[in-house]
Amino acid sequence: MKCVKIIVFSLLLFLILPLRAQNQGDNGVAEFRKKLVAELKKDFAKYNLPAAARVDTVYLTAGGELVIGLNRRASGKVIREENITTMTKSFMDFKDANGYAKNGLKIYLGPFELKEMVPNYYRVKSDIDKSRLPAVRPPFQLVKKLDQPFIIENGLFGRNVVVWNSHGWYYSHEDDRWQWQRARLWGTVEDLLTTSIVIPYLVPMLENAGAGVFLPRERDFQTNEVVVDADGGTGDVIVENSSEWEKTGKGFLFQKEGYEANVNPFSLGSYQRAGTKKEESNPLFYVPSIPETGEYAVYVSYGKDADGKNVSDATYTVNHAGGSTSFKVDQTAGWGTWVYLGTFKFKQGKDKNGACVKVSDKSNEQGVVTSDAVRFGGGTGVIKRNGKTSGRPKFAEAARYYLQYLGVNDTLVYNLHKNIDDYTDDYRARSEYVNWLSGSPAGPNKNRSEEGLKIPVDLSLAWHTDAGVLGSDSVVGTLMIYSSVGMDTTYFPGGRSRMANRDLADIVQSQIVDDIKLLFDRKWTRRELMDANYAEAVRGNVPGILLELLSHQNFAEMKFFWQPSFKFAVARAIYKGMLRFISSSNSSRFAVQPLPVNNFSAILDGEDVKLSWKPVEDPLEPTATPTGYVVYRRVGNGGFDNGRFTYEPQFTDKQIPVGQVVSYKVCAVNSGGESFPSEILAAGLGKNKSRKILVVNSFDRLDAPKIIEKPGFEGFQFNFDEGVQLNKDVAFTGEQVDFDRASDFKSNDAPGFGASKSNMECKVIAGNTFDYPAIHGESILNAGFSFSGTSDESVESGEVDLQKFDLVDIIAGEEKRSEISLGLEPVKSENFRLFTPNMMNLLTTYLAGGKSLFISGAYTGSELEVDSMTVKFGSEVLKSKLGTHFASTSGRVFGVSNAGIFAGEKFEFNTLHSDKIYRVEAPEAINPEKEGETLLRYAENTNSAVVGYRGLRKSIVSGFPFETIIIPEQRDKFMKLVLEYLGM
Repeated sequence: MKCVKIIVFSLLLFLILPLRAQNQGDNGVAEFRKKLVAELKKDFAKYNLPAAARVDTVYLTAGGELVIGLNRRASGKVIREENITTMTKSFMDFKDANGYAKNGLKIYLGPFELKEMVPNYYRVKSDIDKSRLPAVRPPFQLVKKLDQPFIIENGLFGRNVVVWNSHGWYYSHEDDRWQWQRARLWGTVEDLLTTSIVIPYLVPMLENAGAGVFLPRERDFQTNEVVVDADGGTGDVIVENSSEWEKTGKGFLFQKEGYEANVNPFSLGSYQRAGTKKEESNPLFYVPSIPETGEYAVYVSYGKDADGKNVSDATYTVNHAGGSTSFKVDQTAGWGTWVYLGTFKFKQGKDKNGACVKVSDKSNEQGVVTSDAVRFGGGTGVIKRNGKTSGRPKFAEAARYYLQYLGVNDTLVYNLHKNIDDYTDDYRARSEYVNWLSGSPAGPNKNRSEEGLKIPVDLSLAWHTDAGVLGSDSVVGTLMIYSSVGMDTTYFPGGRSRMANRDLADIVQSQIVDDIKLLFDRKWTRRELMDANYAEAVRGNVPGILLELLSHQNFAEMKFFWQPSFKFAVARAIYKGMLRFISSSNSSRFAVQPLPVNNFSAILDGEDVKLSWKPVEDPLEPTATPTGYVVYRRVGNGGFDNGRFTYEPQFTDKQIPVGQVVSYKVCAVNSGGESFPSEILAAGLGKNKSRKILVVNSFDRLDAPKIIEKPGFEGFQFNFDEGVQLNKDVAFTGEQVDFDRASDFKSNDAPGFGASKSNMECKVIAGNTFDYPAIHGESILNAGFSFSGTSDESVESGEVDLQKFDLVDIIAGEEKRSEISLGLEPVKSENFRLFTPNMMNLLTTYLAGGKSLFISGAYTGSELEVDSMTVKFGSEVLKSKLGTHFASTSGRVFGVSNAGIFAGEKFEFNTLHSDKIYRVEAPEAINPEKEGETLLRYAENTNSAVVGYRGLRKSIVSGFPFETIIIPEQRDKFMKLVLEYLGM
């Protein structure tokens, strides 16, 4: 504690000395101070200062040196070594011109000298400030994947990060209701907006780089939850071999009725332990009864052995729909809470081989393995306030409630206001959770010697969006908040300078703003590096920052938010900034994980499948070059396996099973980690091997909702086109209802311009999963035919030759031409055009040879009206044209009486929000041109839905996507009719 006392004394001295100097009658200094205040008020930019800069003090030292002390907010601009020179010169010139030419000069911004404002990472000529560096420690990995087929050497292996996504659904004691802390605007609300970036984008990037990622809010969008526990779980669950383990200590107990305030669920039950064996003897098997097929996060818990004999290599094996995946868990830390292993697909029902977690008693160490409960899925809220739970999924709830469910100490972390102010407790709790994970000497501020969970945390990020409105296309921009002063000192417990916070803030903000300017808007606003005592910035006892990415209240910035490519780019920027900070702080090399591959294909070659793809170079990151790849495989409707590594951008899967769809996805890897996955392609061996079918995935689109900008009517028209988000999204609360810019904000419940409905909030909504070839392929196989799969890029690049196939099935989904043009100086781009000139030429040539084509999608008609070339292609080649937009709301179609084999048939596709398949909100009527014929019509208005043509060539064009036909038997029937009509 000695260094703490010195620093506190120094801070007090810094504040007292100038008062003494001025009180001793130095009228010259006082006059100089007045002039300086006026100068900075008039021309703060000349001194590279923000508008919030203020003069705190001016005084002369005993040695005659003039000291200028500015407030902490004066450090809000980016400061590099060259800025130090120019800033110092500006102050020197002012000093010399105002009577102090013979005096030396020192400039302080808050308690730090000006020269200290340059982060270590950006220093070239200056010495590194070693006080900002962490103590050297070996990598610590709480959970280690044993089946990962590559090694991460220059990423975030052994580093631990805590991130959280704004506030959450919380209980207001004053209003006696659960509510959001912000208004519903632009179809979303801040707490779900940040969730929709942090969970599907940032967290996977950090984990793909090898980091351990911890969240004070639930990460799983799965609203089902199954707890398996020897003390009693949820429903029909089993813990096998439980009698062979010793029951001891306090552990988790599930309570169906929920938990009252401050009750620790991990104090109500017990845990078990077993002495370690060299060979596995009596493992525990946690067998759930899965209520619904889907993806479930798997969490485990274990107890702290009373004799301190926990081992660091406890082995867990998860049986799931894709096989088995094993982990090593270091049980010398992380006790008495939920520890995340991974997310896996499980099928409905009880099946030990397909849904189970095994805890082994085998270890290379002498000691004990402990085991408590296993949890599958996120579930809904279980914490009571005033006798009732939230009624929302856990992922929507505020951290305060999830922290209670995690077994966190209430009085040290989340109950700081005696249960009367959940809102304040919530935002204070998040950084205290970081401290609780770390433990002594950086434990919770009420008791820093608290042991905590002994998980060394490297940094934390609080991700928010700010309020504020600007006119036209102006953006409020990106604000980064940090604190150079903690609860009592400018040093972290243990002696590290809190200026490490500034380093982290500067690096991450710089990366965000630089990347946005390069990719989206050259005039994106970089706001302040704000040094301030916000709870989420000041309470943490490890480096931490609070990000205000953009304004959720400003229409111009919400255009950015709804763009999935923007979400990806910003998350990647934050991950890169964290990587740079941690690597530079630890003097280690780094490599950025690669971008996803493209030009992917999966082509049958006899009984083998030949896979090929191309790497994608990152123009922003030279270190992101792939050095290898992992091919993940899925059989039938199971889950993906643990992957197989290859150095080359190709792979052959030999002798695939007959009659089953085999699906593949590829990730690029390097020493920094693993990329996001490619699209998912599929292939299958059917009974009929003489005819060749190619399934082309052309549905790549990720896009924002329709934007309308007319006088008096501006916003997002979700009902016209709600856009396409990645995989599954939770941001959408309901359609915008107020489009009048003149509407004033009155309250969160009546926010005016941008106000939106709430009927969809907390619903998990399917977007583009890039996983549709398997759906098409299953129906093709059931019709008796084999099929291969490819991306449209591979077709257009010539990697895949259409002429080798008898029939081509193009998945158009919700593909349509989209332009991104955002901000005051946009970096414009156009993408997702379905019928490019090259593709039209290839299809025309292909069909001229008497081949067959099936294409289905929501915007096939619109894409045939892009220009004169597409109109001609539709009319002369496909014998189709756009009939009308918004042709159906029910999704029901029927076969017309003169349509041959389609006559009298009925089908239904999805037009509702679902977590299973994307919604077709705008199916189109497709009318036949000369020689074409209507095969199916929409039931509600008899508009033409599907057009066929049979001449020298054959084609079917559908105004709705095949994969959205809801019932599998209907899909099989539809595909069988299509193949028969097309001559197969």
